[in-house]
Amino acid sequence: MKITPVPMSVIRDFGDMFYSPHILIIIKTPGQEDYKPMDNKNRLAVMTLIFHDADVADGGIHNAFNESHAERILGFVEKWKDKIGEIVINCTAGFSRSPGVAAALSKIINGDDEEYFRKYSPNMLVYITILKTYQKEKEDV
Repeated sequence: MKITPVPMSVIRDFGDMFYSPHILIIIKTPGQEDYKPMDNKNRLAVMTLIFHDADVADGGIHNAFNESHAERILGFVEKWKDKIGEIVINCTAGFSRSPGVAAALSKIINGDDEEYFRKYSPNMLVYITILKTYQKEKEDV
């Protein structure tokens, strides 16, 4: 499965460039102004999350990524994975939070996350929380 992290500008201004059926995960910073992704006939669903780009759990930063966010992402992907060829993940710069999600999902779905650590600087709190939540969900089944 293709998993693509991108900055906000790509979704806002060039969102029609994704040609296969896909889902979009939008990550916003608390208080960030709202923006509408460009329409795309191949986009099957959109999910929006709001959390800070923090690499530590809470640590005085409210709205840091947590297990609830991870559960929402995993549930969203699970719901759509058989109908799509790509997962597009968008955050403000497309360099930390969205690659953190992309790396974790790629590890789970494709068995490899190396590309995201070579090209980006994935948010490790996001990455580890998704992988731990996924493992916990597998154990609970």
